[in-house]
Amino acid sequence: MRQLLFCVLFLALGATGWSASGSFDRAGYVWLDATDSTSTDTTTPTDTTSTDATTTDATTTDVTTTTTVDNPPSFANVPSGLTVEANGPSGSAVNYTAPTASDDTDGPRPVSCTPGSGSTFPLGSTSVTCTATDLAGHQAEASFTVAVHDTTAPTLVTPDPHSVYASSALGASDSDPGVVAFVQAASATDIVDPHPVVGSNIHSLLPVGTTVISFYARDFSGNSTTRNVPLTVLPPPEASAPPLPPVVVASLPPNVGVVGVAALDGTLVLTWQPPPGCDHVVVTRSNSDGSAEKVVYSGEGSRYEDQGLENGIEYRYVIRCVDASGNRSAGVAIVAVPHRNMLRSPKATETRLGTGCRGRLLQPATPSQQRQDFCGVADEDDFRSQEGMEVSGAQVRTPPRALRVVRLARSRTAQGRHLRNPARRQELRHPALGGRPSPLRPSAARL
Repeated sequence: MRQLLFCVLFLALGATGWSASGSFDRAGYVWLDATDSTSTDTTTPTDTTSTDATTTDATTTDVTTTTTVDNPPSFANVPSGLTVEANGPSGSAVNYTAPTASDDTDGPRPVSCTPGSGSTFPLGSTSVTCTATDLAGHQAEASFTVAVHDTTAPTLVTPDPHSVYASSALGASDSDPGVVAFVQAASATDIVDPHPVVGSNIHSLLPVGTTVISFYARDFSGNSTTRNVPLTVLPPPEASAPPLPPVVVASLPPNVGVVGVAALDGTLVLTWQPPPGCDHVVVTRSNSDGSAEKVVYSGEGSRYEDQGLENGIEYRYVIRCVDASGNRSAGVAIVAVPHRNMLRSPKATETRLGTGCRGRLLQPATPSQQRQDFCGVADEDDFRSQEGMEVSGAQVRTPPRALRVVRLARSRTAQGRHLRNPARRQELRHPALGGRPSPLRPSAARL
């Protein structure tokens, strides 16, 4: 009976899919093996991965913060210092190339210098300060020195060789009228110093015979010029002796006038007007600091063209007038820089100004011509519209009927052709329709 019950139980469990491995004992019990893989647990097993907390390292995250430093602009090409020759009592006009500035963030920045290039610098040293500012407001400065010095000696004029009578048997005193007149006949002029000092080495007593008197002229910068003139002392005159001729007081010729200069490509053209009494003109050229001076022209003309110069280099000229006796004027100094002219005036070209009239574009036109009415172009704005060229046409008359004038915008026209930029044209009513010309609708009509 017991065995029958086990068989029924075994069949019932097998119907449900249960399987077991084991063995029956003598009593008929079933013993399952310890390694039996059969389980009555209906829970679905889930594989999980566990991490031992004692073997897991803590991860550290480093956060780096970058701070950008906005530096002020930096300068380049700062002049190391300029030295120029004075061209007058007030100093000299100095031209220089300003340094450049660049910012790490904003790129190239404009530079402003004080005193500016072309300003008149006085004698001595002057500091030029240049500033540049970036968009963030950071400002940087650079400086250099401009030194204006005077190395030109005065021009000295002395009397001709002269003779005087001795006032005693010992000779002539420096206070004798003839000797005083001789000494005072000397004079001097200077480009920078308006009152140079003039003197001589004359002694208080001049013996009978010929003595060479050394005259000198010295300006406040210490530049000096000397010239020797013989003075003859004759024995005391007899009562019937004729008087000696007076001292010839020499004078410097006046300077040239109306001095001008034109800067061209590698060429400087000097012009001047010789004064009366000028036998010829001498032109010297030197560097801007007054060094390497040499004569480049001597003649009776009023114009000199100095060719073969280097563009961008400043040259200094002194123009002096020389009289028949060889005396020179103090001179007129002028500085100039040759350069290549990148802008050229356009040639005269014909263009159609409106229906039935034709004019000529010229450069420049007089103000009176700008106020005339040529085919409806009646004011300065219309003239400027011709690409900077002025309209002049005394032979052009306005037709009696109302006209429409096409304003040019950055382009020229030719007869019977479209404008290059038709979209930028504007038509203007003729002033005869009333009032100033007023813009109308764009036109694509041919001229």
